[in-house]
Amino acid sequence: MTCHVELIEYILNGGTTGIGRYTRELYRHLAALPDQVEVEVKRFATLPGAQRFSALQRLPIGVLARRHGSIAHFVQIMERWPLCVD
Repeated sequence: MTCHVELIEYILNGGTTGIGRYTRELYRHLAALPDQVEVEVKRFATLPGAQRFSALQRLPIGVLARRHGSIAHFVQIMERWPLCVD
């Protein structure tokens, strides 16, 4: 049985960051196991017109062409926002 993995990334600069390299390397290693893992790289969906406004580009509304039942790995750095500021 093969599992399906979606590497979901949000690219602002074409993947030249550490996250982009991480995604490429993870994809390469998972793709080397074709009898065990199907792997795809997916992108976030943004609001229409988001290309014109940088603030809207940072508000994803979903994942493009998401496959039901697959493992979704969000390859991004999650920032921790403090609830209270002293």
